[in-house]
Amino acid sequence: MPKKVVVIDDDPLILESISDMLEDEGFTTVCLKDGEALFNIIKSFNVHLLILDMWLPGEKGIELAKKIRHNKKMRKVPIIMISAQESVIPFEDRKYIDYFIKKPFSIDDFLGKVNRLV
Repeated sequence: MPKKVVVIDDDPLILESISDMLEDEGFTTVCLKDGEALFNIIKSFNVHLLILDMWLPGEKGIELAKKIRHNKKMRKVPIIMISAQESVIPFEDRKYIDYFIKKPFSIDDFLGKVNRLV
């Protein structure tokens, strides 16, 4: 049974690229443009990994990661944060994510981190 990954990014090209990479590796993906629908999705979708952009409309990715870590069903789901700016995540908030990947990223590095977490 394929592992399920939720990808949240407001850039449709990045969503498509990441989804294509993951699906080529045998993962099932759900793509969201913001975090609004995430908690509805997890009610019916057993998530194995979350990939969050830092700069999402409405709520920053790190704020969403904090909520995820406080959600009983989701707290152990690994989180990869992606952003063009590494310095945007305060040191004390890094505990809410498992990996940070700076955009643009290498496909091999990205897939290596994904495979280590699932």
